[in-house]
Amino acid sequence: MITINTNTASMAAAYNLNNTNANLQRSLQRLSSGSRINSSYDDAGGLAVSMKLSAAIRRTEATQSNVNNALSLLQTQDGVLKSADKVLTRMSELATLAGDVTKNSSDISLYNSEHATLKAQLQSMFLEKFNGISLFSSDSETGANLTVVTSQSGDQDFQVTQTALTENPFMNMMINGFNKFVLGGETYIARTDINNGVMQSSNSNGVSIYSLSTGEEFIMNTDGPHVAATGTVPPAPGNPPGTYVTVHTVNYQLYDTDGNLHGAAGTFQANYTLTGQSTSAAPSIDVSLDDLIGNGVYESSIRQTNLNQDNMLDYANLSSFAIQSLATMRATNGSEQTRLTFAADMLAINKTNLESANSRISDVDVASESANLARLNILQQAGTAMLAQANMSTQSILRLIS
Repeated sequence: MITINTNTASMAAAYNLNNTNANLQRSLQRLSSGSRINSSYDDAGGLAVSMKLSAAIRRTEATQSNVNNALSLLQTQDGVLKSADKVLTRMSELATLAGDVTKNSSDISLYNSEHATLKAQLQSMFLEKFNGISLFSSDSETGANLTVVTSQSGDQDFQVTQTALTENPFMNMMINGFNKFVLGGETYIARTDINNGVMQSSNSNGVSIYSLSTGEEFIMNTDGPHVAATGTVPPAPGNPPGTYVTVHTVNYQLYDTDGNLHGAAGTFQANYTLTGQSTSAAPSIDVSLDDLIGNGVYESSIRQTNLNQDNMLDYANLSSFAIQSLATMRATNGSEQTRLTFAADMLAINKTNLESANSRISDVDVASESANLARLNILQQAGTAMLAQANMSTQSILRLIS
């Protein structure tokens, strides 16, 4: 049927040309932006997945940065420990030099001057920080750790050790001196800053002391308050009021760190002070471990704070224990650096894989899209030509009505 008002061929050609133009514009946008998805219309499902993958990639990059910063902190910590090793080695050398029989008191005094300076330097090292974060925990933060998240999802983390160097017994004794005493024929050392009240018999609560020959730790306890025998400890009934200082025998036990009794229980002599007049024939004496390793009229221990020819071997042994502790700390630091390095490597691999997956969804395949562009350009030209032909086809009607 030949009509004037309706040209279906032209309408069909126009529809196809409009579709071709829309697809051509979309193809040009993809090639110019490099992205296959430029609006939610392009691929709604793919856009949702791509957004989640993009967020995971950004979190992975941030986690990588955090892990590398933690690695830098550990490297700085190791640098301090390395310097501390040099200080301890020199202190050990000074202890050996102080034992030279040809050195006079003035020479020993010079060694002690350097020794004191090295103590101060060692103590200052333990206060070092990295971007305001302490490399080593303070006394109130013994055994503290820093948590480093090692996955972008946050479900994996790792504890970086903030060793409390001031709480390490051998480091502490190198800086503050030590108490030396003999129990059961064995020589022990203990920290000088111990402050203990009355101790009951226990294999877990007490004060740590260390063998001077092996460095092994033991837990020492007394068996609680003692009652003095009648008539043997003043003030006894009838004695005038006053202050009485005397010596009494204290029972003790030594346990290893597994809670096993170390040898037989023993005794040591300690002083105590009572003020006033006793109303009991047998006054109770509060026993503190400070009676053995603290200050008092009667001392079972010798407090060592300076080098001399008599204690040079003690300091040499102590410095060996301190250096061994430092070596353990550096080994721990190294293992933590290794783990963080592997964590950083894994994050880099995960990031690459995430970006690859996201690329397959969101990035345009340039080769394929350029071929599609060429096809659409041809279709556009053909559609334009056919629309022109369709518009001219109705002119034949004029011949019928002329």
